[in-house]
Amino acid sequence: MSMIYEAITYATKMHEGEYRKKTDIPYIVHPFSAMYSLKDSGIEDQNVLIATLLHDVIEDSGVTYDDINDKFGAQIANLVSSVSENKALSWDERKLHTVEDLNTSSYETKLIILADKFNNLSAIVKDYYEIGNLLWNRFNRGYLYQRWYYTRIFFLLKSDIQINSLSLFNEYEKLIYELFKDLYPAPVLNLPNENPGEKTICYGEGVLSNGILYLSEFWSVDGVSNYTYYFGDVFNENVTAESVMNLLVGDELVEFYTEKQFYSLGLIKDMQGNDGYTMNIVIGDDETTFANAKSLVKKSI
Repeated sequence: MSMIYEAITYATKMHEGEYRKKTDIPYIVHPFSAMYSLKDSGIEDQNVLIATLLHDVIEDSGVTYDDINDKFGAQIANLVSSVSENKALSWDERKLHTVEDLNTSSYETKLIILADKFNNLSAIVKDYYEIGNLLWNRFNRGYLYQRWYYTRIFFLLKSDIQINSLSLFNEYEKLIYELFKDLYPAPVLNLPNENPGEKTICYGEGVLSNGILYLSEFWSVDGVSNYTYYFGDVFNENVTAESVMNLLVGDELVEFYTEKQFYSLGLIKDMQGNDGYTMNIVIGDDETTFANAKSLVKKSI
């Protein structure tokens, strides 16, 4: 029996009785499809293909690192472990951990993550065209956070020339723009620059000192800069723009250099109708914006 065939049998047994989220599709379809998406993209590394088949058994099926090590060896066990989430953590903590680790992940780990996210997004796009925005009700975190997570993974993978040259990455990119049409007209990786008329965008994320996850976006064009922070949770019933700004300043995310400041806090709803907040900070030198500020995103691509 070949190792891949053995892995297919093992994964099928471990995922027996499991289904894709709120569907009647057996879960094994996901890792099986992910593996074949890598094969179709020209990946022949057997360890990577087997680890892709097994990538969810630790976090979903009660399998341990030692179980995989004993049956398939340390290399495969290490790869599966590198892409496994700790389900004892919150969604925010798990996804932030994945994003942070991806910066230093091996090429092999990135291949598995690419195959996993491509397959997930393929299913999401298909369901979106069937049920529309009701789709986001399936997730613990709604549209805004799904957009952040999948696009953040996309940009981090894009920065690896070995990954972004794969046909599978190109297919992933198409899905990103198809589903998240409101992303940006021309998202880029480089940090803000001073060239007039040239728009640059960067992204960040982190956890505030009060435990709330923030997502951030920055763009600059013609000397005017805009910083937007998204908060997916309601702080409390007495929240004000000033209290949120004080929190951002206290966490060293924003530092103002003049007495005049222009910012606004807005209540928003995600696709599920859940409340959240967005803080918009405008920076410029003229009387229209009347603000000169510097906002520092702790993490940027």
